[in-house]
Amino acid sequence: MNFTSKEFNNLQEMKLDEGVVHSESDFFYVPNSSKIIKIYHTKDSRYLINKKRIVENLIKFNKSADISELVIPEDFVYIDNEFKGILLPKINGINSSKYLDSNVPI
Repeated sequence: MNFTSKEFNNLQEMKLDEGVVHSESDFFYVPNSSKIIKIYHTKDSRYLINKKRIVENLIKFNKSADISELVIPEDFVYIDNEFKGILLPKINGINSSKYLDSNVPI
């Protein structure tokens, strides 16, 4: 998916529940879709290149292993032709930080 800065700035941000830890990125709704966009905060090009490589490997791995519990990115997201994030299916669930912040012994 490729957005111009103007198109991206018109997307609605997805507000996460209070207490959900997510320091790496922000999430946005894809209009008329059950997908969400995860945009990484960093401007560090090496970090983003590494993230993209990890996602590419995850997609390849899942094609051979097909682990249903993994949330696999469906596409890469570019803003003004620069990689900035990933497209994910929207899944209703509980973030792991909710479990880690509860009184569950590790």
